[in-house]
Amino acid sequence: MSLEGIWKRDHIRRKKDSARKTRVNCNWPIHAEIIANAFKKFSEIAARDGVYLYINEPCLNFSKALAEIESPGQSRPWGQTTLTLSFGNTWTGEGVVNRTEKGTENSPDMEIGAALFVHHSPAQGVIQVFLEKPYIRAGDSKAWNGEGLLVEHTLNTDDLTLHWAETQINRLLTFNRVESVLLRPSQLDKLKVRAWHFLDIRNRRGYLKTFQHIFTQWELVVLAGVIFIAGILFSNLLNS
Repeated sequence: MSLEGIWKRDHIRRKKDSARKTRVNCNWPIHAEIIANAFKKFSEIAARDGVYLYINEPCLNFSKALAEIESPGQSRPWGQTTLTLSFGNTWTGEGVVNRTEKGTENSPDMEIGAALFVHHSPAQGVIQVFLEKPYIRAGDSKAWNGEGLLVEHTLNTDDLTLHWAETQINRLLTFNRVESVLLRPSQLDKLKVRAWHFLDIRNRRGYLKTFQHIFTQWELVVLAGVIFIAGILFSNLLNS
C-alpha cells in the first residue's frame, strides 16, 4: 500500500471517530436529563421510607460554570461532567468520647454511603459508570475502603435510556448492601460485586494496583478438590 493509501485509510477512521464523538457530546445533555430525572424520582421514593439519596447534577454551561466561581482559588471541572447519586450520612451507633478540660466531646462514627457516578468525557466521547465504596468518618477523618469500581462504559448515548438508568440504580443498591457495615448482603449480592470487580476493564487490562480475582485462593482450592473428586468418581463409573 502506498503512503497516500495508508494515510487515507487512517484519515477515514479519524473522521468516523470524530463524527461519533461529536454526536455523543451533542446528545449527552439530553440523556443526562433523563438520568437525572430517574435519580430524582428514585430519591423521592426512597425518602418515603426514611432513606435519603442525594443527586449532584453537572453544570453543562461554561458561562454559568464560570460565573459560579466567586473568589480566587476556587475551581470546578468544565467539559467533562458527572451525574452523581449517593447515599447520605448514617450514624453507625459507635464513636469515640474524648475528655478535655472543657468536658467531654463526642466524635460519632458516620458512614458515608456508596455513590454512583455517571461520567462523560468529551475528549473520548465516552460515558463511564463508577461505584464508590462507603467509608467511615470519625470527626474530620475518613477511611477509604478501596478503589472505585468501573462497572460500565459506552461510546453511544443511545444506550442511556430510562431502563439503563434503572440498571445503574440497582447496581448502586447491591453495591451498597455488600460494602456497607450497616447492611447484610445476600450471597448473590456478594457474587455480583465480585464479578463486577473481575470484569472491570481496568482489571482486565492490568491498570489496577492488584488484580481482582473472582474466586479467593481458598475457594479455588475447594473448587479444585471438588473437580478432582468428581473426576475420580466419573472415571470409576466408566470403568465399572
